[in-house]
Amino acid sequence: MPKKQPSTHVLVPAESTPASSNRLTFAQVTAVIAFPVMGSTLALAGMPVSDIYPLLAYCGGIGVAVLMAASGGRKLAAGLAQLLLHLGR
Repeated sequence: MPKKQPSTHVLVPAESTPASSNRLTFAQVTAVIAFPVMGSTLALAGMPVSDIYPLLAYCGGIGVAVLMAASGGRKLAAGLAQLLLHLGR
């Protein structure tokens, strides 16, 4: 009966893979660049600045809400709710 050879496979932890690094993703960088570009475009198109800030804030809020719904972030939702309660006082 032949002897069993030891396995040569090496398991690599998920934390050490390049995909799990803490670098910014393309989507995050795009959002950071898109908001000032949209604000500038709206200002150049003649929209009053007093209307641009709330519009972009609402867009950002919708984005955060969608992200929370997709990721199931209970702690983030609780933190935002607490922040809104403190701001409302």
